[in-house]
Amino acid sequence: MDNYLIIDTLSTDEVDDIRARFADCSWKSGADGGGHKYKLNAELVRDEKYDELDTKLVSGFARNADFNSFTMATSCTPTIFSKTGVGGQYPLHTDAPALGHYSLTTFLSDPDEYEGGELQLYMNGSINSFKLERGKSIIYNAGTPHAVDKVTKGERLVGVNWALSSYVDSDIRNIARNLKKIMNHYDEFGEDTSELSYAEKMEHPHFILQNIISGFERRFHSRNSIGQG
Repeated sequence: MDNYLIIDTLSTDEVDDIRARFADCSWKSGADGGGHKYKLNAELVRDEKYDELDTKLVSGFARNADFNSFTMATSCTPTIFSKTGVGGQYPLHTDAPALGHYSLTTFLSDPDEYEGGELQLYMNGSINSFKLERGKSIIYNAGTPHAVDKVTKGERLVGVNWALSSYVDSDIRNIARNLKKIMNHYDEFGEDTSELSYAEKMEHPHFILQNIISGFERRFHSRNSIGQG
C-alpha cells in the first residue's frame, strides 16, 4: 500500500478566496495550541470568520473521490490554518493518536512564494520532502514521523486536518479498500443483472461480493468520533 496520497483539494480560486480573507482574521501563536515546544508558527483564531474558511477547505475533501477511497473517512477535524514566516519551523514529531488515523496538509502557498518550509515525512527508512502547489493536499498515516523545515524566505501557508477512518485497524482498512475497488469495477463495467431471477442473482459474483462487503462492514466498521478511535 502507498504511504501517502496527493490530491487536488481546492481550486486556485478557492485558495485565493481563503487567503484574501486571512487579512481580516485574527492570528495567535501556534505554541498556544500545544504540540512541540519549539513549534514556531501562527494559527488562525477560531471565531465567526474562521468557520466559513474551515467549511470551504473540509468540503474539498468531502467531494474528492480519491480522498474518500484512500482514507474511508467518517469524519475530519476542524482545520488548523497555519502561517509560518522566516525562521519558523516544526521539529520532528508524531501526531497524537486521538486526532485520527490520517494527517492532512493542504498547501495554500505556491512553492515559489517561500524557501525552506518543506514537509518532511520519514518513511521506509528515508526522509521524503514535499512542497506542493496551492490547492493540493498530501494525506499520510498519522503515526508517520514528520517535520516542517525552517522557512528561510517568504511565508508558508497551509491548512492541517486529521481524518478518522471507518476502520481502526490498518490491515482491515486495506482489505476494505480493495473490496470497494472491485465493487466499483463491477458497478462500472459489470453485466446487467436486472433480468436475472432471484436464484440466479444470489449466485452471481456481483451479489456475492455485495454480501461480503456488507458482512465485512458489520464486523469491522467503526463509527467512533474523533478522539475515541
